[in-house]
Amino acid sequence: MTEFLHQIFGPMIFILALLAALINFTIAVSRRQYPMVVLVRVLAGLVGLAVSVAIILNQVMELHIFQRVNLVDLSWSTVFIATGVFVFLVLWFPSYVERGSQAPARPSIQEKAVRPAKATVRLQRSGPDEWVN
Repeated sequence: MTEFLHQIFGPMIFILALLAALINFTIAVSRRQYPMVVLVRVLAGLVGLAVSVAIILNQVMELHIFQRVNLVDLSWSTVFIATGVFVFLVLWFPSYVERGSQAPARPSIQEKAVRPAKATVRLQRSGPDEWVN
């Protein structure tokens, strides 16, 4: 497991943490008029950034952070659960808080595709009970 942790899981969680931080900071900037959303997104972005920085410092400076906190001999289930908790904290929980805030929901792709924003609709009356578009 140690070999897997250093060669595959380390870079994978680093990329995931960096992308989560980028996503959260970008959404925080785009929703800056809603303070609660910004606060939660910035905190989640900082958590993701801290994890990615810790992984890089551990690799570059050989600090052996994982050995100091006794995270060397981990089972697959522990790694899988820890990854799930990390994804929950930095990606799902901020979206959940954003849905519960007063921030208006963004229209979905399907709602945007229903009708163009500047469409003109002209109705004509063709018969006594029929409208034609």
